[in-house]
Amino acid sequence: MVPLTEDIAALGIGIDELLTIKIGINQAAKFYNLPPLTATLRLIDDIKKYNKINGLKEELSTLYLQKYTLDQACSRQSRTLVNLLKLKNYGLTEDGILQLNNFFENNGYKASGYTSTK
Repeated sequence: MVPLTEDIAALGIGIDELLTIKIGINQAAKFYNLPPLTATLRLIDDIKKYNKINGLKEELSTLYLQKYTLDQACSRQSRTLVNLLKLKNYGLTEDGILQLNNFFENNGYKASGYTSTK
């Protein structure tokens, strides 16, 4: 018994934590009408499931942020392509668009995020 107590103390588990676990086991045994050993295993399984769900929620949050970033990047590119198509529909050729871009750059206007291929 003493080595087990020493192991528990070395893990930093105090009497308050042990009492909390005992109460949890007793409540699980009563709620599910289980013997104490089965209730203990059920409590451990529930803790594992909770930790797994919490990890999945964190990963889902990270994936939502990555999706938002990709959506923003794709939206900007999509708007750029639509604007280029509009310019072409107005009769501007690719050379004309590049010449217009060069004209603006030479007169102090810089298109942010866009570069000329010439």
